[in-house]
Amino acid sequence: MEEITSIEVNSYHENLPVSSDGIETDKRFKSSWAIIDSLTVRNLNYTNVFHFQLNDFQEHWNAFTITDVYYAQKVGLIKYKMNNGLNFERENQTIIQ
Repeated sequence: MEEITSIEVNSYHENLPVSSDGIETDKRFKSSWAIIDSLTVRNLNYTNVFHFQLNDFQEHWNAFTITDVYYAQKVGLIKYKMNNGLNFERENQTIIQ
């Protein structure tokens, strides 16, 4: 699918109704995802990086809510950001076989 249909934030969750015809409501989430061709983290270049950015339900966020997540193909989690401004980055590159 190309559309986000379910989000959970700190025990609050919401799903959009989906059938074989597609999403059955005009409502859409503001959060987004994209595939980034290349991203450098701690002087290592990662390719085919999945990036999710949370933009919904800010009234349910706290300081520890994760707002951005980056996963690299064949590596896993490489970076995430929290609502309190902290950023965490992977220190080494381990390739998953």
